[in-house]
Amino acid sequence: MDNNTFDVFENIKLKELIFQCKIRYVEPGALNPFQSIERLDISRNFNNVRISYLLQLLNGLMDRNVTSIDFSNHFRTIPAADVLLASQFAMIGAVCVKEVDLTRNQIISIQSGGINLMKHKNCLEKLILKENSIWGDRSIAIEMVKLVNLRWLDISNQATIHVKTNAYKNKTCLRRLDMTDTNYSSDRLTFAFQLPRNLQYIDASYLGVKGTGLNNINVTNAGKLDFLNLAGNKFKDCLGHFHGLSHLQTLDISDFNCSELDLKMISFMPYLKTLISRRTHLNVGLQNDVNGEFLKQLFGLKLIDFSENDFVTFNKHMFVSQYRSLISLDLSKTNFQNFQFKSANFQL
Repeated sequence: MDNNTFDVFENIKLKELIFQCKIRYVEPGALNPFQSIERLDISRNFNNVRISYLLQLLNGLMDRNVTSIDFSNHFRTIPAADVLLASQFAMIGAVCVKEVDLTRNQIISIQSGGINLMKHKNCLEKLILKENSIWGDRSIAIEMVKLVNLRWLDISNQATIHVKTNAYKNKTCLRRLDMTDTNYSSDRLTFAFQLPRNLQYIDASYLGVKGTGLNNINVTNAGKLDFLNLAGNKFKDCLGHFHGLSHLQTLDISDFNCSELDLKMISFMPYLKTLISRRTHLNVGLQNDVNGEFLKQLFGLKLIDFSENDFVTFNKHMFVSQYRSLISLDLSKTNFQNFQFKSANFQL
């Protein structure tokens, strides 16, 4: 795919361009003839070309207005990995593009500085980085705040990748985005995160977190965030709590180990409507919640999923704050022997 491959299309106003082929070689100006392109799909390349190499194609769309760019499912060679330098990641912002998909490209690191270099960073509204193994320069998370119009962020399913390093040429090392290498004291630390101010949706499920307790999370700029998926991150306890999510409507904390539970964990989410908490050992964590503190004051909760928690009984005060709001309560796959609350109390 060189600079002259598509010259014949120079005067044709194509809106959508989809490649399904074996790309081996590209030149930066290959896409220059496509002056009117709105959707570019070069996903599922059959030749396992690194995304860090393919991104140079965006030179040909520089300063154009594009709706979506799909570069997903390119580099799938195992064991192998890809690193995006700041200049390479910045190519996303060379185009005024709304949606970018970099799913499943064996990316293990995105060098910081790339977002700062993006010319059209204010155009980006949806960024998908799921199914990679991003463990490297975490300061990229701090730069995200500069994507002021970002509304959708998917960083889910960051898997372990076997990578051969220079230090151990004959050995395979495991790298993972998790917090298992950090030892915390018994006092809860507070981690502060500043979000892009227009962010509405975050999927951070299955990041590989395990073996560490939940610390206090303080989120700023979250005034528009209404969906947060943290499922599959196996914190060893739930002794931290969330601050700053005052407008959150949907929260999924499935697979947390909440056998040790801070009853104020979700108390600061007054507009919460959907709570999903499957397989979180709440049968143990809520044993001493005699006053129903865990869900107290959450008057807007409509959907609660407490399935697969091995409950035997419930405190009768557990859902008092939801008598007027609750429309769905999932308690499937439990071991109930005694219900201490009456369904007549709910205005279903």
